[in-house]
Amino acid sequence: MNRDEYIMPPDPNYGKLRIKDNTLPNYNISFTNKGGEVGKLDFNGPEMKFIGNADESAKVLFDWLTEAFKLRLEQERKQERARCIEQVKRTLEALENP
Repeated sequence: MNRDEYIMPPDPNYGKLRIKDNTLPNYNISFTNKGGEVGKLDFNGPEMKFIGNADESAKVLFDWLTEAFKLRLEQERKQERARCIEQVKRTLEALENP
């Protein structure tokens, strides 16, 4: 088997997938909402290009970021809250037992 010839899945009834040497990966980032694609960052050329509706794409991006970091931010807030409570307890204990 050549390096550019693969069988997926390993059943000859499904045929072969051939990857050509001159095939480049797609480095686009697409922004989509319920209506479809609203914008795209294209990294495939010598410079990055944006195509589409910038305002709607920004909304899609920040909605995604909000969800992606929501759990992490909640965990950090809980840890910080617990750290502050412990600090207050230690301060009160030090004031009660000089």
